[in-house]
Amino acid sequence: MMRSISSAGLLQRKKMFRRLIEDASKRYFRQMTERLPQVQRESAIINADTKVLSLTIRPNNTSMWDRYADKNTGVVLRLRNADVQSMWSEARPVEYIDTPPVIFTNDEIVEHILGIKPIDGTGQFYKLAFTKGSSWSSENEWRIVSKGRDTSKVVEDLPFGVNEIDGVIFGLGTTDEAKADIRRLANNYPLIEFMQISRIRASFDLVLRQC
Repeated sequence: MMRSISSAGLLQRKKMFRRLIEDASKRYFRQMTERLPQVQRESAIINADTKVLSLTIRPNNTSMWDRYADKNTGVVLRLRNADVQSMWSEARPVEYIDTPPVIFTNDEIVEHILGIKPIDGTGQFYKLAFTKGSSWSSENEWRIVSKGRDTSKVVEDLPFGVNEIDGVIFGLGTTDEAKADIRRLANNYPLIEFMQISRIRASFDLVLRQC
């Protein structure tokens, strides 16, 4: 392109350059539009066996207990990185924003069209996988997003390593029978510390205490 306009005068080069850029941009976006159905089909195949594990760093969050622990009758497991190979080290915090993320900025598109820098596919994936509306910010969510181990199953129940669980937190409504069952199951996990959620008197706040 530069060779084709190098022999023209300065003003003419500017006009030719602008016209060539505009033509290239129109062609680029036309091709993107034409390829969109194929990209959507390919994305659906890729996402079909992608799994999300949602975690939190707020074990004393009242709404979380009510929403995800069967109205305070369940338990919370406290996880730890047993070593650098642990899957928990892959967890990333969710970013809470007011509007959906911009997948491609204007600068990124321009650089891609001009061949300066390719689109960062991994970065775009993280924008989609690790953002959520601001109204959910109280959850303090962390996520692990991966293909899982068995892509044929929608949900996988996998055993924990003996050093990957170091705490069990009982809910306000966890029954004594359930607590006894969980304590028996925990015999194989030597690092587990048992805790109980309780309310602060004259307050909606929850606190943890050993039990």
